[in-house]
Amino acid sequence: MKIPNNKALRMASCCFAIGAILLIVLSPRPVVAHTPSSMTLGYNWDTQTLSVTISHTVTDPNSHYIQNMTVYKNDVKVDSRLYTSQESTTSASDTFNIAAVDGDILRVWAECSQVGTIEDTITVTEPSTTTPTTTDGTTTPPPSGYELATIMIAAVIVLLGIFLVIFRLRRR
Repeated sequence: MKIPNNKALRMASCCFAIGAILLIVLSPRPVVAHTPSSMTLGYNWDTQTLSVTISHTVTDPNSHYIQNMTVYKNDVKVDSRLYTSQESTTSASDTFNIAAVDGDILRVWAECSQVGTIEDTITVTEPSTTTPTTTDGTTTPPPSGYELATIMIAAVIVLLGIFLVIFRLRRR
């Protein structure tokens, strides 16, 4: 086996350095948006009011907020509201006047202005047993194309470097 000379090693090192720089410069940056993390629903039988509180930690509630809440009663849309900000950096909340009877299922679906949704349900029961329920909810994760794109870019750069080194060594 022929040991490559210093020129070939310099070429391989240069290809590796260029590849590493391109990987760092071209790799996608992670999204700093957070999906809503949990939802608390409560139904007040006396006032026929559904209260919704969504845990959603943000740095700027004017640019990153819960932008939509939609309420369904027994899978029929009964109310929907759009928002342009969130009242705090930790949560969003609202109340909805929903006439319900014992056994009705109320479902709330909410959407973040940047990424993610959350959904939860509550079953309306007699006043003596109606209590707010808390759940971790169902969230939609951020798009997962970042990892795939980074791996593809790295693979292309590594293959290009290997190809250049082999091509250079064969020319000798």
